[in-house]
Amino acid sequence: MEKVIVMSLGRETNKYICRQVREITGHRIEVKGYCIGDTVDEDFSNCIVVNSVDLQIENLRLIKIPQHVKHIYAKRVINHQFLKELIDIPAGTDVLLVNDHKDSSLHVIKQLKNYGIDHINYHPYYPGIKQYKQLTLAITPGETKWIPDCVNKVIDIGIRKLDITTIIEILQELNLLSESSEVLSSDYVSEIIKLSKKLTKISEESEQIKNMFQTIIDNTNDGIIYLNSKGEISVVNELMQSILGEEKDIILGKRIEEVLPSLHIWQVEEVDREIMKISEREVVVKKVPVKKNAYIVGYLITFEDVMEIKNIEYELRRRMRKTDHNATYIFEDIIGNSDMIVKNINLAKRLSLSSSTVLIQGESGTGKEFFAQSIHNFSKRKKGPFVAVNFAALPVNLLESELFGYEEGAFTGAVKGGKVGLFELAHGGTIFLDEIGDTPLELQSRLLRVLQEKDVRRVGGSKRIPIDVRVIAATNKDLKEEVAKGKFRQDLFYRINVLPLYSPSLRERREDIPLLLAHYLKRFSNGKNIPLDCFFDDETISYLVGYHWPGNVRELVNVIEYLVNIKNPSIRIQVTDLPGYVLSERFDDLCTENDRFIDEDMLWLLNKINERNGIGRRALTDLAKSEGIDLGESKIRRLLKKMYNLELIHSYTGMKGTVVTEKGVATLSSLKL
Repeated sequence: MEKVIVMSLGRETNKYICRQVREITGHRIEVKGYCIGDTVDEDFSNCIVVNSVDLQIENLRLIKIPQHVKHIYAKRVINHQFLKELIDIPAGTDVLLVNDHKDSSLHVIKQLKNYGIDHINYHPYYPGIKQYKQLTLAITPGETKWIPDCVNKVIDIGIRKLDITTIIEILQELNLLSESSEVLSSDYVSEIIKLSKKLTKISEESEQIKNMFQTIIDNTNDGIIYLNSKGEISVVNELMQSILGEEKDIILGKRIEEVLPSLHIWQVEEVDREIMKISEREVVVKKVPVKKNAYIVGYLITFEDVMEIKNIEYELRRRMRKTDHNATYIFEDIIGNSDMIVKNINLAKRLSLSSSTVLIQGESGTGKEFFAQSIHNFSKRKKGPFVAVNFAALPVNLLESELFGYEEGAFTGAVKGGKVGLFELAHGGTIFLDEIGDTPLELQSRLLRVLQEKDVRRVGGSKRIPIDVRVIAATNKDLKEEVAKGKFRQDLFYRINVLPLYSPSLRERREDIPLLLAHYLKRFSNGKNIPLDCFFDDETISYLVGYHWPGNVRELVNVIEYLVNIKNPSIRIQVTDLPGYVLSERFDDLCTENDRFIDEDMLWLLNKINERNGIGRRALTDLAKSEGIDLGESKIRRLLKKMYNLELIHSYTGMKGTVVTEKGVATLSSLKL
């Protein structure tokens, strides 16, 4: 019986080749295997020797094989199914090539490079090696038992098998080629077909992904360019083509410097931005290094229109504010440096550090929500939601379901699947109960229970849902008075009035009015810093500072917006330019009896104004001084303001000055009587 003797360096390799030879010869031939160092005691008559190609002549001389014996040097190939994993290794990566002998390691390295997998740095490793790089990635042809401890990732490409030419040569020497050729050809062709199908599928998937990617980037609002590691353009979207005014075929493959010479730096180690002009358009250029396993393989460059960014940012902020689930204001947004406002801000910051309930009281328009949002953003809950609900704005029949949510079918018109309530939406954050003084009595008991038990039960449901919510409440009503009237539960008042905070009116912090006027003047003038004395005349500023502002900051904002729109560019705003409701507001509705009292100084002023039928403040000051009356200009200004609010006088700009009204004349007549 003919015999095949397989000689190799490694034991596993020898077993694998022997098994493959037995498979192709159909077990009609005796197959025996030996490694270098084994004692070979064989009858070499009527046999062939198959040597692994990594065996050197010197190795074979150690084995006394007669010269007439046929030697076949076996060519071996790497299984193609493992090559993709090697191709995916980033260029320049250092790897250990682990095999059972030095020669075997070097041979596999050479073979992989011949296959074109030459983008990585191979370092041979084998038993007995004394010095080697301590690398974390290793490639091995089935010799995993030799992997050193420093490695944490192994790519096993499997033991290399005999290639088709070696198989044919073995079969030919054994006179088995003719009877095995059909099966051999079938297996070989089948392997090729499998590989071809696999490559075709990969190619089709790759093309689909490429087309999908191109469609996505063509439908973005930004210009996009992708560069390979050499700076050559690999991908460009339609918007970028239109910006550059070039066709894709002309752009692709060019170096970025040829297409955009004004782009200063494109090779970046981390995300970088710069502003540049392209075709008279100011754009923000964002450069992002694309990495794979810590190695840069390319660069993604996006071009965003500056104006478009501003528009998108504005729209996003508007939508965020509209959801009421985000707090946008911080303490720095509260305008003012009066002692009262500074003291309140400092107190609010201290309250922010607690999780207890805050009650903010103050007139409408004083900025209670500014304080509420600022407290949230200064607290540990700032990353959580901020949910606002206005009790005065919601219908009574909707309040309960909005606050606590409802289950499906809870009532006619209930949304399918039910609805999450505002308390649940605020979990982990803050809920702002604005105008809590308007809470219907029938709802107050349930609200009290939620605040005490810290859980909610949806309308129509039985399950209690735990919530972690910080409560900030606000009202423009005197809740103590509401309690006395029986309109607000006393126990609920004490539950929410844990950390009281007062939001002062403008009348209580008049020194902040010029700051607020300047702030909102800048806002409604497209960010321009316009000095107050360039926009208003002195009398108007004085009037606005002295005005009682029943609508507080909200009214001030409306007044400034109105004045910016009606302002004549060449003339400063005068008192008579102010909105009618500011001029016609009745002061005596809000002042005390003492405020309406006309004293001797006011009577003297009223007489002098009436006698002269028009006089200015300065002339009145001089007149008082000449008559020995203790009236300075500031006091006269204050008294004139009071008289104006009582409708006893009217002030005109220019020479006409201040005159007595019909009401003033009647008042003089009655006092003289």
